[in-house]
Amino acid sequence: MYIHVTGPYWKLITSGNVPYMELYTHIQSLHKFICAVKDIPEQLLKGSLLWQSDYEIPQERFLNAVKNAIYPTDSLVVNSVHCMAKSMITCIEKQLCYFLPGGQFSDLKISRCLMPVLINVPMKFL
Repeated sequence: MYIHVTGPYWKLITSGNVPYMELYTHIQSLHKFICAVKDIPEQLLKGSLLWQSDYEIPQERFLNAVKNAIYPTDSLVVNSVHCMAKSMITCIEKQLCYFLPGGQFSDLKISRCLMPVLINVPMKFL
């Protein structure tokens, strides 16, 4: 999960390359990606499903060794990935709901309308 989901997400957030008001596209694609992982966890384990190639995490030697030791057919691993994905979906839907479809910041048109209002709001309040 770190290599394919949380690591790239953290890199995206800390990179400073994505303006806050344009974050919705990444949050929506992350949500869609994790929903696919929840439905078919084996795709993530096989490496056939990727979220953000722009923010990939370099896979050091020890991570490759761990990855090679995990079998996509192991039901314990598959169930664990399913459970993590389900929990992440719940978290995204609660904490990042404003960026999901129908949310306050769910598309650029809405975001641009709110920009003059939000321009002077300190980040700690967003």
